[in-house]
Amino acid sequence: MLYYIMLLICLVLLTGIGFRSSGYELFAPITIVPLMFVVAVVLALIGWGSWNQIELQSDGFTIISIGCLAFLIGGILVERFVFNRKLSSTSRESSPVKSTTQSFSNPQLSLYYILGYIALFLILCLAIYVRIKDTYRLGAQMGFHYSGYSDLVSQVRKQTTAINGSNNVKIGQGFSFLEKQLEKFAMAIGYLCSYLLAKALRIWIKDRKNKKNCLLAIFPSILLITNTIFNLVSGGRTQIFYNAAAVFFSLFILGLRNHQNPLKLSRNFIIFLVPAAVIFTALFYTMSGIIGRKTSSGILDYISFYLGAGIPSLQHLLASGAPSLGWGGYTFFGLQTLLYKIGFINHLSSYSIQWVPLAGKGSNIFTTFARYYLDFGYFGVIFLSLLLGALLTWMYRYCLNCKYEFVIPVFMMFAVSLVDLPREDYLYSRFLSSAPILQLILLAFLSFLMTADYKKLAKRIVRPLIQSTSTKNQESRIE
Repeated sequence: MLYYIMLLICLVLLTGIGFRSSGYELFAPITIVPLMFVVAVVLALIGWGSWNQIELQSDGFTIISIGCLAFLIGGILVERFVFNRKLSSTSRESSPVKSTTQSFSNPQLSLYYILGYIALFLILCLAIYVRIKDTYRLGAQMGFHYSGYSDLVSQVRKQTTAINGSNNVKIGQGFSFLEKQLEKFAMAIGYLCSYLLAKALRIWIKDRKNKKNCLLAIFPSILLITNTIFNLVSGGRTQIFYNAAAVFFSLFILGLRNHQNPLKLSRNFIIFLVPAAVIFTALFYTMSGIIGRKTSSGILDYISFYLGAGIPSLQHLLASGAPSLGWGGYTFFGLQTLLYKIGFINHLSSYSIQWVPLAGKGSNIFTTFARYYLDFGYFGVIFLSLLLGALLTWMYRYCLNCKYEFVIPVFMMFAVSLVDLPREDYLYSRFLSSAPILQLILLAFLSFLMTADYKKLAKRIVRPLIQSTSTKNQESRIE
């Protein structure tokens, strides 16, 4: 247990450094990543003696500590040299947002936006119908025997998820082409509505007397509930967790854009997040039975294992080893998936590195650093973590001062991975493939449609046209 305690102390120090260097911003990448690893270590200690019987060793301690340190350094370098945020000038009262940055216009219950929400709702309803229909079809094709839909969806998911194999990767395999495209829509709508709900909540908090402000939150809330239903009938909960995280990230970014004090905003979020985490944990535990993953574990054991198993699993992996997949085989799995789809390679391994036993429970999460280490050793852990910290910090800082509102919901697709790095990698291993890139494009398109200020847009387009027309008329008169 000694190395767990040492790692906890190291990560707490890194979290403090990140919090100070970011200007006291709780959701800044250089703060939230080491903080989530702190949570993972605490949960691993809570599970000590039950599901966690793995002693952390020097190699596991070193990989996690230098990985988090490299991530922190990458983010601080971007803060300092790209955005000119000097540590010495960062005070508790300073705002990370430029004084010239304007708040986004408040959403209006116009006919256009209502029709937009209706269209997105109908897409989600269609996605739910097609997913259920395809699940029954695949269950019949595979000859499954089941007691109910939750049992069926669990069996079908095991056979079609990329975690276990490549049975659902190519067109014509697994779920239908229509279902796969609707799944992309559902994911994009989830992130978009998480942002729209956060924006509506901020407006309502500012002016609670205005009943119209309350109505602004109803439409994205309905869509998020419908999106949750889609995820449940699909047999997954991770996207529900991501959508919830996207709401909090959006609330924090919008608060900073409104020139709120970063330290006070962070304090308020900490006070609110504690009870919110308790409620969400209970709901998350309850969902396990709905999607056919009934467990005999208590809620504390279950949640501590789900969120804290990455570090003990990494140590088990280091002791047992893993087969080589060639250069970057684990880290750049998404690129391999793309090559497999287009027929450039004939074999695709499962996404999971392997399954390891933890006191009778199976785990396939090894923290984000496992893939870097297996492919490139300590150099990969340092370089890829540093690059990851730099990229995500640049995205975060850009959102705080960007002129275009649709950028923020697009960033949510990356932001939510920050809270999941103690479990698994995202940017390198999953994003660099055709499906996530198409999801990103779709999210950007839908976000632009639902957040654009069409009055300003019309002025920008029409005014130059009028000016050019009047100029041509004047020239023709002179002639």
